Amino acid sequence: MDNPRPPRPDSEVLPDAVADRLLARASELDAARRSGAALSQLRAAATEAGISAGAFDAAVEEMRGAAPVAAPVRRQRHLGLGLTTVAFILVVAGWFMVRQVAPSPAAPAMMEQAVVLRCLPAADAAELVRPLLTLPENTLQASTRAGSRVLTVRATPGQWQRVRALLDRTERAMGSCPTAPAQTGPR
Repeated sequence: MDNPRPPRPDSEVLPDAVADRLLARASELDAARRSGAALSQLRAAATEAGISAGAFDAAVEEMRGAAPVAAPVRRQRHLGLGLTTVAFILVVAGWFMVRQVAPSPAAPAMMEQAVVLRCLPAADAAELVRPLLTLPENTLQASTRAGSRVLTVRATPGQWQRVRALLDRTERAMGSCPTAPAQTGPR
């Protein structure tokens, strides 16, 4: 009898704290497998982590002054591993912060048009089409002048077509209005 397949590990969603620890540990393991880090790579990692060039150079001079020039490779690897890990953790933490602050991608394309109504007062027309406008980006403005027949709608092209069709059907059904379609124009 076959055992049911466990869910694919890639589909699992991890909390931010766990994801940070996972990426930090993966960075440590990756760095441990390397044979060392060139000073230019460490300088680039330090710059990316926000460490000034002067501070990095001072740290290099301290390291060289504290140990003989022919320091064991193991010590150099340890320094490279530490700096690489710190730089990676800072980059990952920055990525998480930017991801939380970034605006939502791909807001729908919006268009704003004014409709000159034949029979319906603008306020009545606004109440009629309001249920069709469900996006936060939608706006609906009825002129406040008494007897005004101008309604301004901000909607996606698909929503706009439904709004216009509903207004045309409603005004045709009123009977006493001319049969010409409502006039529209970009604003």
